Amino acid sequence: ALMGEAVDITDQNKLFTELQLVYDMMVQDVLTGSNVIIIYENLAVSRSEDITVEEYVEITKQGLTAVDMFTYAFNDEATVTLGDIDFTRVTVTCEYNGFTMEQAYYIAKLGSYMASISVTVTDGTSIETIEACFSTLE
Repeated sequence: ALMGEAVDITDQNKLFTELQLVYDMMVQDVLTGSNVIIIYENLAVSRSEDITVEEYVEITKQGLTAVDMFTYAFNDEATVTLGDIDFTRVTVTCEYNGFTMEQAYYIAKLGSYMASISVTVTDGTSIETIEACFSTLE
């Protein structure tokens, strides 16, 4: 219900303490379809505060492969620093109807939240080019 609505700054704490998933940002290149999505999961609300990043990565992979219309090939996992936060990055090649997309999923546990950034590129842009956009985060 909150998607698409402006949220008063005083309501942000309520947002982050009561909702399980908060879509922080979604941006898409309208010409290519390339996109970046940032999501936070409140692990206290989902009752999974003990989950590790490694377990979360596996759950993410299982969720992706459960979608029949897409074919996923998981490439490598690495630790990548975006801003000053270390994320586990999983790179993926995704095929749909003969169309190939490169994707990367970045996951980090921040206290009782799991931060997840997904990047999809459809125009040949390298994942590293997108990562460079996060270099000034602090």
